[in-house]
Order: sequence, then structure tokens, then C-alpha cells
Amino acid sequence: MFSLPGGVRNEIEPRKRMLSSMAPTIVMKDNRPFLVVGARGGSRIPTSLAQIIANVIDFGMTVQEAVDAPRVHHQWIPDTLIYEKRGLSPDAVRDLGSMGYVLQEVDVTARAQALLIDPRGGWFLGGADPREQGFAVGY
Repeated sequence: MFSLPGGVRNEIEPRKRMLSSMAPTIVMKDNRPFLVVGARGGSRIPTSLAQIIANVIDFGMTVQEAVDAPRVHHQWIPDTLIYEKRGLSPDAVRDLGSMGYVLQEVDVTARAQALLIDPRGGWFLGGADPREQGFAVGY
């Protein structure tokens, strides 16, 4: 489904585990949980989680802004850079294409949910992915 290479090691057999991209993630700050994030979306999970974490920590977005932001994804096989609408500027698409990159616009990379624990007041602030139904409730 996500164009990952299979092989003997990933064949369905008794007492074997299949390839998985699951990556539920807890980010710690001052030795306490700060951000919890997870997603569904096969091989696109790790890149989505990394972008959400960077959006919060490096770019100062709220947890909901970080989850809402358009995402990009690339994996070894297939050698294609996929991006959500508004995930790359038209100039970036043009320039990357002229450098030989294969690009594909998609509606969704992965669908993520996140929880930020506000260190100042201990509030739980949720971020629900608008790419699917659902909502976040914090307290």
C-alpha cells in the first residue's frame, strides 16, 4: 500500500512479525513528558511525527497548528517526494523538479494526533488532525 519493498523477511508466516512503521513518541522536557504524538499512515508515520515535533519545538507552533500544517514525505523506494497541498511552494516544486526530483502532490500523508502538556500550568492541550474526523479535548 505504501510501496515499501517486501521480501522473504516480511512474508506472512507463523511466529513472524510484519514490517511496521509504528512510532508512538513521547518527547521529554526537564525530565517530564512534554509532547505525545502518534499517527497512522504506514511508512509516512515517522516523517509526519518528526515534522509535528519540529513545528512545536523549533517553530513555536501550538500543538494544533503543528498537526494542521501541510507535510512532505520521502522514502528510499519509491524515489518520490510526496507533498500535501501547500506543503511546498510552487517555486520549490519547480526547482526540485528541475534538479531531477520526482514529485507527487497528495491529499494526505499520515493522520496524526498529539497532546502537549503545558509546563506552566499542567494543562493538556490536544491537536486533532483535520485530515480525518475527530477532535481534541484538553483539560
